[in-house]
Amino acid sequence: MSKKLFSVLCIVLLLFAAGCSDTNNEIEENVTQEDITQEPVTDELMLTVSDLNGIFESINLSEANLVFYDGEVTNTCAANDAIRAGSYIEKLKNFTWKECEQPSTSGLNADIQLVFELSNAGSDISLFRTSLQVGHYIHVVSPQREGFFTLPKIAGEHNSEPKQASYMIRDTFINWYDEARAAQLFSTGGEVLTSEELDSFVDFTESRAMNSNITEKIHCFFTSFYDDIRALDFEPFMRYFPGDSIDTTVTDEEFELLRGVEIWPFKEIESLDSMPVPIHKYSRSEVDEALSRYAGITTADLDTSGVAYLEEYDSFYNYTSDMGRGMFAPAYGEKSGDTVTLWTVPRQDGAAMLVLQKSGESWHILSHQHVSIK
Repeated sequence: MSKKLFSVLCIVLLLFAAGCSDTNNEIEENVTQEDITQEPVTDELMLTVSDLNGIFESINLSEANLVFYDGEVTNTCAANDAIRAGSYIEKLKNFTWKECEQPSTSGLNADIQLVFELSNAGSDISLFRTSLQVGHYIHVVSPQREGFFTLPKIAGEHNSEPKQASYMIRDTFINWYDEARAAQLFSTGGEVLTSEELDSFVDFTESRAMNSNITEKIHCFFTSFYDDIRALDFEPFMRYFPGDSIDTTVTDEEFELLRGVEIWPFKEIESLDSMPVPIHKYSRSEVDEALSRYAGITTADLDTSGVAYLEEYDSFYNYTSDMGRGMFAPAYGEKSGDTVTLWTVPRQDGAAMLVLQKSGESWHILSHQHVSIK
């Protein structure tokens, strides 16, 4: 073969190789671009925050169940039995949600627990608790799609409680379930209170003060159980009575008189300054005003012998130094004529039942009883 022919063949082979390389690069470039612009199929099946808001708007509680998972124990209640079920849906709807990924079940994420489930409501909503930063999150399953959501933390003002945090999802479901279970256990078939009426009795019993250190006079009526208000135990009633008398100063003369009262436990203390706990003084008129306001009675209707009293000063005296109060937080209620019966959240040791009777524009307490749960 001549050198000239060999050179021609080399040129042809080089041109062919270059053409194949350009073709492969073009195909590879087209495939890569297609992969970049194509949306993953799974994203099309994921719910957005906008979808979640729509689910809250259209949720149907008429046949919905609220299931509580506590270890191996599972309790189911009709979600709509809770008097304020609609209010809890509104609360969920008013949160500022954000989408999140499904937490992994491996490694540090393994501690994930199902806590509550709302089912048969058009879409199913499950609440999970995790030890990770996400805290609590919900898994929402609609007929076509699903999604995972949590609450981003929103700080409160001046280092106060946060305006929003993921634990608030849990608290909402707990309160909802507690009220539904109270209805399940205590319903007598009577006329059920409305959401607005139940709220009004929450105000009447001052139960929102549970989150504060404030003691109101009505709290004293919940320090003992009684079938009749006249059987109220006066000693615990007065133990944390929030007196507001103008003059509550105990004088040395009063202290000496108290040492002579049979039930006074500090007879061996020789001076007021040596008392290990403070002494509180309450005028009879002040105590009678509270009894009359909330029960239509006075101290004359009660056995007051368990509390130190000085006739010379017409005052009662106690000596508590800590803060402890009675509390009644209505979770369910029924009405019949001018009488209302309220029940607290059921616990393992039972619940409390409060019976009220209409008196003018307010209510009088008739009884405060313990209710066992079978």
